[in-house]
Amino acid sequence: MIVNILILFFIMLLIFQFCLSNGNFRSNIEGLTTTLSAKEEQLKIEQKNAGNIEIIKQQLDTLSNLDKQIAGLNTNVGILSDKMIELSQTQQNNKQLNNTK
Repeated sequence: MIVNILILFFIMLLIFQFCLSNGNFRSNIEGLTTTLSAKEEQLKIEQKNAGNIEIIKQQLDTLSNLDKQIAGLNTNVGILSDKMIELSQTQQNNKQLNNTK
């Protein structure tokens, strides 16, 4: 008789524990789902950032090429400026020669 009461008592304790943990189990699964969702969102943001970084890198590479082109143009402008000064001096010399005749 006492054995039967103890068995019944322990079965009731097991059922009670299962009922208590069942609610926690569901909330743990919901928390885990929320955590996975947050990690997926974070992964999407990281992938988007990586794509943006790649685009910025390409634009910087283009700018470094422009720097070389601008340096070349600067040299050409300097040469053309010198040629214009020479041409101007040649015209002035021609005017002076024509005036002296």
